[in-house]
Amino acid sequence: MADAAYEAAVKATFETKPLRTVLMIDDEFPTFSDLALGPTGETEKRFKQKELAVKLYDAFRKNDMLCDIENVAAEVPLESIRKSDLIILDYHLGPTDGDSEKSISILRELASSKHFNTVVVFTAETDLDKVWLEIIASLGGAWTTLP
Repeated sequence: MADAAYEAAVKATFETKPLRTVLMIDDEFPTFSDLALGPTGETEKRFKQKELAVKLYDAFRKNDMLCDIENVAAEVPLESIRKSDLIILDYHLGPTDGDSEKSISILRELASSKHFNTVVVFTAETDLDKVWLEIIASLGGAWTTLP
């Protein structure tokens, strides 16, 4: 069961002070242009999480949130990421399975900014303690330089 303070913070973030823009970054999510091209053998294999992307997109749109999807993290300008109120970030962004270097890099860049972004990191990794420790360890330092 969730801690009461945590539950109140989540409720305030999503209901009292609603988020307006969402950016989902996952190499297995199709972008809108990928969907517009229609199904091909290559896109069906590459975008294994298409149904999840559609469910998330629909849920955000039902709550009047603008939503965009990127699947090539190297092509997403950092300023575009920073302008999003909510970032849904895949922990393993490739290019190989189990590679978390790009997602950690994005988190470092966001942490070095004086702006605040809400980031939800999701993963299929079963050892969540390992994921949490890697993220926290990568963000250590440089906090005192921010005003």
